[in-house]
Amino acid sequence: MVTIEDIDKLVTTFSSEYRRSELPAINKSEIYSLFSNKLKVPDAALHWPEMWPNCQERGVYAILSGATVLYIGKASQQDLGYRLGSYFVSDVDKQSAIPAKGHQWSQMPTSIVTWAVPRELFFEASALEEYLIHKLRDRLPDNTRGKRA
Repeated sequence: MVTIEDIDKLVTTFSSEYRRSELPAINKSEIYSLFSNKLKVPDAALHWPEMWPNCQERGVYAILSGATVLYIGKASQQDLGYRLGSYFVSDVDKQSAIPAKGHQWSQMPTSIVTWAVPRELFFEASALEEYLIHKLRDRLPDNTRGKRA
């Protein structure tokens, strides 16, 4: 099981080993709940239908079910908000985000966390995503099995 804390440690290692110290920091978002009801994801600071975290930035995102990270992805050629919006749509009562048609998950997603790279260094998103997936290998259930129906 991969947690946000595991990813945070790896982002710190990536930053110290592969980035110059004078570069702007990678910006981690608060936990974003896919539900408007704050009781569903107690640690969430942001909730559906608020804007996606770091929505106008490029970077890496983690899709979680509870405390378990299901998937790590990147948005390097488009903003994080655009990329996350391709995975989720509003449910009928507009109280939560549900998987968009064609996306299947091993468990129901409950929240998202993003790590934004500096805009002028958008290409770092690809390197960071590859680094995280390499380090976490087969511990990410939806990075190893197909997500599309």
